[in-house]
Amino acid sequence: MAIDFTSPKAKRWIIATVALASVVAYCAPPGTFRRIDFELTGTVRDKETRQPIEGAYVVAVYLIHESGLAASALNCKKTKGAYTDKDGKYRLPVEKLDGLSPQDVTAIKPGYYGTDREIPNIEQRRAQNADTYSNRDHYLIKQNPDKPEFRFGFSLLGCTFAESREDVAASIQFKKIELAEVKRLAGENWLIENVSRGIARLEALPSNKK
Repeated sequence: MAIDFTSPKAKRWIIATVALASVVAYCAPPGTFRRIDFELTGTVRDKETRQPIEGAYVVAVYLIHESGLAASALNCKKTKGAYTDKDGKYRLPVEKLDGLSPQDVTAIKPGYYGTDREIPNIEQRRAQNADTYSNRDHYLIKQNPDKPEFRFGFSLLGCTFAESREDVAASIQFKKIELAEVKRLAGENWLIENVSRGIARLEALPSNKK
């Protein structure tokens, strides 16, 4: 059936469609429709000496925003990881300019602990440009074997909304490094069991490989 685009009804539909598209574009997060030609970058450093740390494992978390009638929440969908180079630098992909893809990073290295990191300020987050995702430095502290600290990563690494084992390969790698450290430093059994259970849960996810 042919449509008469000059009819009053068709014109009203066209106007409504254009208006809806304008609202979607206006309400979309800053940078949603921009081309992404940069990565998430930073340096892992010794907190005391500020010297770069080579071979630290850095993990970025990629979140999704879910909302319902009662509440809304940010949940981890997947993680990606990379080792730092000889200059302590890492690079990880930015998938969307929404402040969530990725949202945050953490790092681990045998012989160190800590979760201190650079976080973009409000203006940088709103801009959603290369500056938002650069210089995201992470600071680790050398362990004292006689009085070890077991502060590694954050809870989002558990990535409870991941759908496949491949989506959380970085979390698994991080937690395996963490488990080795906890054992090396003679951590309590409950802590070893907690980390082990976390690894087992992630490894139990289905594989998306054919």
